[in-house]
Amino acid sequence: MRLRRIVGFLAASFASSLLFFAVLVLGGIFLRGQYGGSVTRDDGFAVLTWTVIGWPVVAVVALFPAIVFVRYGERAGMGNPLFYGLAGLASALLPALAWMFVQLSSGGDMGLAGLAGAALLVSGAFGGLVYWLMAGRMANSRAAITE
Repeated sequence: MRLRRIVGFLAASFASSLLFFAVLVLGGIFLRGQYGGSVTRDDGFAVLTWTVIGWPVVAVVALFPAIVFVRYGERAGMGNPLFYGLAGLASALLPALAWMFVQLSSGGDMGLAGLAGAALLVSGAFGGLVYWLMAGRMANSRAAITE
């Protein structure tokens, strides 16, 4: 059971990192109009490189909220994917707001700051759904066993 949770968390944090950096890199290309809006192979490598570098950061930032939501979800027997998607969204809310605040207060580009904030929220929700797929679906059965 514990291994399923650990693997689920690692898979969720990797998937959300991959989605976040894909949206950030590719969305930035289209916002800036680079390359005439077309994507090159180097852009794909940039997404993978940033994912590998950023995955541990995402895992560390998401660890505490994930523990709180997973513990609550398992104790309450929440096997609903909506709960885990919203939990991932809520976990990403504070980093998204902090990212947008720092970007806007330092005179950053409003479009890129909004894109990054939206990418964080969507990737957090996606990470929550990946966790549900890997481990959260079993929460109902685990809650029944512990009672």
